[in-house]
Amino acid sequence: MLGDGEYGLPLDIFSFGIFAHELANGKPPAQETKAHTFFKLSVGGISPIDKKWSDRFRDFVEKSLIKEPTLRWTAEELLKHDFL
Repeated sequence: MLGDGEYGLPLDIFSFGIFAHELANGKPPAQETKAHTFFKLSVGGISPIDKKWSDRFRDFVEKSLIKEPTLRWTAEELLKHDFL
C-alpha cells in the first residue's frame, strides 16, 4: 500500500500504471530490492517513460501514476483517454 490509504481501486490503477511503465521501458521503474522499490515509489516518485513513446501513451501512464489517490484518474476516466 502507498501512504495511509486502504487497498482498493485507486491502488489497482497505480499498479496498472507501474505495469504499463515496465512494459514501455523494459524494466521496473525502480529495479532494486522489493522493499527499496516500494519506498522509492511511495516517497520519491517514478522515472519518466522514454520519449520514444507517444505523448498520448506517456500521458495515459502518468495519469495512472499520480501519487495522491484522490487526484489519480479513475478507471472510467482512463477508459475515455485519447490513448485508448
